Amino acid sequence: MVKLWLPSPPLINAHNEQRNDEEHASPEAQPFGLRRAERGYGSTIGLPTFLTSSSSRSVRSAYDTIATSIPERLPESQASEAHSIRFQVVVWHVGPMDSVLGKVDVRFRVTIFWNAIPYLRPCKDGYHASSSVRSDTTNTRDSIVKVWTMYGRQRAYERTLHDNLSPESSPVAENHKKFSRIRYVDVPPVSILNAIDFEVLGGDPEVCVVQEESRLMRWSCLYKASLTQADWNVANFPHDSHNLVLKFGILKDRRAGKRWDRNIWKLGLATEDDTQGSIRVPEGLLVEHVRVPEFSYDVARGLDFEFVPLNFGASRPLNSNAENGSNKDQLNGREQDNCDTCLQVKLHVQRDSAYYDRNIIPLLTALNLVGISTLALAPSKFGSRGQIIVATAFVEIGLRMTLDSRLPHVGYQIKMQVVLNNFFFGLLFLVLGSSINYLVLNYDMQQKEQEPRCCYHITMWLDVGLAITELLHVLWNLTLYFGWNPGQLCDYAID
Repeated sequence: MVKLWLPSPPLINAHNEQRNDEEHASPEAQPFGLRRAERGYGSTIGLPTFLTSSSSRSVRSAYDTIATSIPERLPESQASEAHSIRFQVVVWHVGPMDSVLGKVDVRFRVTIFWNAIPYLRPCKDGYHASSSVRSDTTNTRDSIVKVWTMYGRQRAYERTLHDNLSPESSPVAENHKKFSRIRYVDVPPVSILNAIDFEVLGGDPEVCVVQEESRLMRWSCLYKASLTQADWNVANFPHDSHNLVLKFGILKDRRAGKRWDRNIWKLGLATEDDTQGSIRVPEGLLVEHVRVPEFSYDVARGLDFEFVPLNFGASRPLNSNAENGSNKDQLNGREQDNCDTCLQVKLHVQRDSAYYDRNIIPLLTALNLVGISTLALAPSKFGSRGQIIVATAFVEIGLRMTLDSRLPHVGYQIKMQVVLNNFFFGLLFLVLGSSINYLVLNYDMQQKEQEPRCCYHITMWLDVGLAITELLHVLWNLTLYFGWNPGQLCDYAID
């Protein structure tokens, strides 16, 4: 007894429905490979049928030609970098830094490198181009150029641009050009973690394949962003220094089992193999023409790169283990390390304090020395002393009111305000000391109705003590202003 195998009725009905849908579908809506196969084998291609080995290979060739050129496994030399997302940051411009609000405008280019794993997936709904076609190929009928374009933030498509196609040969062609998808790749979604707002400059991000064998991909984008700086403090103004920080990370799909699992895809810095020698420092640099208004930086030092723990996003623990102090996630019965990191790029800047160092502080020092010189007058001439010192104090008050408009207005006292107050209080100290000498001298003269010589000796030593005390006070103010580094104070004195 011979048994024949026949497909079940639901399967036949399903294929009949698929055939009817394909017959009523427009030719443009069908995949190109399917339309090509129908022209070669008839409309019965949608039904379950017995094909020969040669015809089966011909039907599948429309979808498999692209995949044949893709290697199945990475070389062993690149296995260590296969599952990593490598960053490169180039800073092009730094705007004025608002030290009070902690905000700065920066223009920079972010580039990431990664190996497209598992592979570059071919698109089954696009125009088919054979593996022999390259970006510089020129045929008799048309020329095909391959370009990568972003679709959203997480996917890029490789398309072919066909030139010189007539409308008859391509009904959907516009301006004698036609875009067709070849394959696509998932792109790590880069986030600027400390951005208040940003703008993409120069069009869409650029995507390309750097090395076809290793599937090395490159994504690059130029940003203009307003960055917030949480750690800025101007208590040491005008000698304050700050770290201009740019933070980058991957926040989406970083949990265990997701596309960019943080336990598999680690963050790193770009290498020379990634950049192909196109830049002097592979991980990034500060362009030489960059100038930070009112600040200076060490050109030789440049940018500092470090990876710091991420305090939000995918690094937030799901299950907390208080016994061993570690936070881990459980997925499919196994524990995963929950620590995620982000890239922190720093530029250390120092405020230019020459305006205050060479204009304000020398003037305040000279005014206090003038006040000290009034002690050369006799204690009995307290009126003349007081007039000179008070006039000097009014000059410092006017200078203080002028400087207040230039000083940062914050909720705490800065160093420059402390120095201004100390110079002013030094003049008031001279006035009070002179008044005490005058009272001692007059009281002794009224009691003895003559001028005893011992009283003059006492007031003289009091004046000497006042002068020495105020001189030490001025030196202490200068040391407080310039810091406790004697070399810096000597350099200022020499200049």
